[in-house]
Amino acid sequence: MGPENKGSSKSFPMIEYEGEESLISKLKDVVSIDPRVTTFMYDETLPRLPVPPLPQTMERYLRSCAPLLDEEELQATEKVVKEFMAGDGPVLQSKLLQRAKEHKNWLEDWWMEHAYLNFREPLIPYLNIGGPQTLHLTKWPPSHSSAISYVSMFVYSSLIFHQLLREECLQPQTSVKGNHLSMEQFRRLFNTCRVPGQPSDALRSWWKTRREGDCPDHLIVLCNGHIWCFCPYDSRGEVTVAELEAQFTSIRDQSDSMGSGPGVASLTSESRDIWAKNCEWLRALSANNAKTLELIESAMFVVVLDNAEPANMNEVFWESVCGDTSNRWADKSFSIVVTRNGYALSNNDHTPYDAMVLVVLTHFGQRLNEAVDLRAVGRAGVRPFLPPPKLLKLDLDPCIISAISSARQKSKKLNSNIEVSFKQYYGFGKNWMKEKKVHPDALVQMTLQLTYYRTYGRMAPTYETATTRQFYHGRTETVKSCTSAAKTFAITMQDPTASLQDKVKALRTACSGHEELMRQCKGAQGIDRHLFGLYLTALENGFDVPAIFTDSAFAKTGGGGNYVLSTSTLGYTDCAGGVAPMVPHGYGVFYTMMPTWIYIMVSTFKDGGSVPAPEFMAIFTSCLDDVRTLLDDPISSSKL
Repeated sequence: MGPENKGSSKSFPMIEYEGEESLISKLKDVVSIDPRVTTFMYDETLPRLPVPPLPQTMERYLRSCAPLLDEEELQATEKVVKEFMAGDGPVLQSKLLQRAKEHKNWLEDWWMEHAYLNFREPLIPYLNIGGPQTLHLTKWPPSHSSAISYVSMFVYSSLIFHQLLREECLQPQTSVKGNHLSMEQFRRLFNTCRVPGQPSDALRSWWKTRREGDCPDHLIVLCNGHIWCFCPYDSRGEVTVAELEAQFTSIRDQSDSMGSGPGVASLTSESRDIWAKNCEWLRALSANNAKTLELIESAMFVVVLDNAEPANMNEVFWESVCGDTSNRWADKSFSIVVTRNGYALSNNDHTPYDAMVLVVLTHFGQRLNEAVDLRAVGRAGVRPFLPPPKLLKLDLDPCIISAISSARQKSKKLNSNIEVSFKQYYGFGKNWMKEKKVHPDALVQMTLQLTYYRTYGRMAPTYETATTRQFYHGRTETVKSCTSAAKTFAITMQDPTASLQDKVKALRTACSGHEELMRQCKGAQGIDRHLFGLYLTALENGFDVPAIFTDSAFAKTGGGGNYVLSTSTLGYTDCAGGVAPMVPHGYGVFYTMMPTWIYIMVSTFKDGGSVPAPEFMAIFTSCLDDVRTLLDDPISSSKL
């Protein structure tokens, strides 16, 4: 991968460019050139993940139930909570506190096991996260002739990012308040794969920093149902875009000439139990199969040269969340996909990390592409004796061939049930929201609450992601965006007799409340993860399941993964992505707040009985327009 760091500075062997010094200076907020500042240097010093006080969680839980329950239901739940506090609750809390003394992150292993590895449904389309390269909306107009060039530059920037992590040159991240954030998840971005098993899967990673040792440096390429492998680096640990283009062109041409391959990758999109059995059988068929599967699993990442030709960004988003599973190794932590007509995107297992890791990687690649023509980086031309890519052939028997066909048919049916809608909303962006003195994320979330209420005449349990990375190995907490203040805002906006002042007041109150919830959750003082911990503590200690978890209010307010609105922001970087909804009648809503516009992606299940994604998107953008009109009114401004 290149020479080791020597002396007092860090080296970047893959960025040999005339303007290297100025290039690194442009990326100094991402790249550390100070050998004393390394990527993972603060991880072991981060505070332990705390356990919130039990009375606090119970009070906040009841508060979160209020906008979703009627008076009778709320009274019944208040009784259940009171009984929990007088019974098993304090005992379970004591046991959970003891676990927190024994583990720096009491949640980490439980969350990996129960939220991810125990998940038995197909990863595509239910769990994996994906999104397109938004450079297609600016610098990279899609075309058939540019497809190989685009994927080569995407891969090249990702290889540089891989090197930065290996060299520990990625700047350790901090929160807005300057708190150090855990970088642990970046260890599982590359050379990582989910491995099917029963009753639970496993997560394997071959990735190491350079100081920790060697790690695999090959790529896997899927094309037309075939599987290829090559190492992109020369003896000095260097690679060029031109050489990547040569390799991908060779793979594309050969795969096309051979016709459709067996499409073994389809097996990875089966239900996990079926894939576990098939994988065990496939691995046992021959030593070649065992070796080939490990090559795939240990690869830096997967590159897919796809046959799809999406006509618009809606279809591109669908390809990133679903796509042709004969060309998707669903278990891999990172897969770059390029369609035949030149759209680049990614599809990635959610198990190893949260979306912010992809946001950082994607934003880095965009910054690099904007700073320099990557095709001009490094030595010129292609090596005369470039090692050719190797076609990997798995030994298949009738049982596996039948399983591949079955998996492909099932995945086609599942994926065809997913509908997505993408929009660049130009009514306003981050700058306007800040000018109006409202937090951008809070405003979008409250507008989403209005959207659902306007669509259905009721509120919906809502999940928004909050990061807990300021704690040791922290991942996420749930912001329950559907609050009483949000409900009041939605009702007020729909009330024809409400004054503009009433609407503005309701909006600002709801936004302020949402900001406070986000602060609580980032501080690990949310509700969901604590309840999750109490539930598992009961199970592992032989308790009967406490009534608080069997009470109808628990699922009705989102507990157990029953959120009708599953939402997340990708922040303020030029990235877009999303996942499928959590429940059949729900929505996935994901957005990025740019200075003057907002990227929005909505996903639904076609057979879930919900209003279709395009229609829901139209109502959402109409609500955004109404909020803009509301806050642009001079009377509203006078109330700031």
